[in-house]
Amino acid sequence: MRRARPGKKRRFRLIQEAMDQRQMYFRDVARELGVSKTLVMKTAHGEGNSRRVLKRFLELGIDPALLDLPEDMQAETTNTGAVA
Repeated sequence: MRRARPGKKRRFRLIQEAMDQRQMYFRDVARELGVSKTLVMKTAHGEGNSRRVLKRFLELGIDPALLDLPEDMQAETTNTGAVA
């Protein structure tokens, strides 16, 4: 049986709440990374898997369980507790 595409189980509302608690907005992440807000939103919704955006979410302390990380990023967070 094939695994669903990474990100499809991403928890957008909970990610958004966690960002709000940190007084951080998706537009701020986009500005910091030099990417479009659309890319950040698509990644948060699970429609994309920008490694840069996901890494920034992790750096902000967003729970990896909410992010439904791709396998290569799961290995990084499992081995070190944080993304390198």
